[in-house]
Amino acid sequence: MNVFGSIDAALQIRDKFNLQRVIIVPDGEHAGKRDDTKLMRTRLSRAGGMYLNQVIENGDVLGVAWGRTIHQMSKTMTPKSCKNVTVIQMLGSMPSQPDLTIIESSSQIAYKLS
Repeated sequence: MNVFGSIDAALQIRDKFNLQRVIIVPDGEHAGKRDDTKLMRTRLSRAGGMYLNQVIENGDVLGVAWGRTIHQMSKTMTPKSCKNVTVIQMLGSMPSQPDLTIIESSSQIAYKLS
């Protein structure tokens, strides 16, 4: 992985779209392999959890949607002690995928931010 290439790409994206922060999650040496989707979801969920812990502050309101990556993030993110953070479920769950319930993801994130 070219770390400097990732930094350059992040800076270009940040400048082009006038963003405050950009996080690039590299695909690593496993790109294109059968396990790529699962591995990328793991990397994205870890990056999402780390980012959330960096930006969440006391008194914030966090809306949580559903999906495999959000669900995995809710399970793996590091707990952070916050006061008066409100976690809101943004969507209903899909009965066809009970293992990805938004209720569980929202509850897990709320628990880890308390």
